[in-house]
Amino acid sequence: MSNTPDQLLNRTLIVLGAGLAIAVLVSMTDAGLFEYTEPTLRSAVVIAMVAEAAAVVLLLAYLVTQRQPDTSSGRLDWTERG
Repeated sequence: MSNTPDQLLNRTLIVLGAGLAIAVLVSMTDAGLFEYTEPTLRSAVVIAMVAEAAAVVLLLAYLVTQRQPDTSSGRLDWTERG
């Protein structure tokens, strides 16, 4: 399966974006930075965590849907025009 440079860049950026979102989720702990937490911002932190988790799921789902079928078996796929 050959990829164009645009497809490779697209997939690389998706993986990097998902990795960044996972890193942000890992960094959000209850202890906070230097053991300091702001109790009034807890709901905002929870909303941010849900948004980061949704970003990971959506980015990876998009990546899976953009996979090209392997046509090396010689069978025609519904995506092929011919």
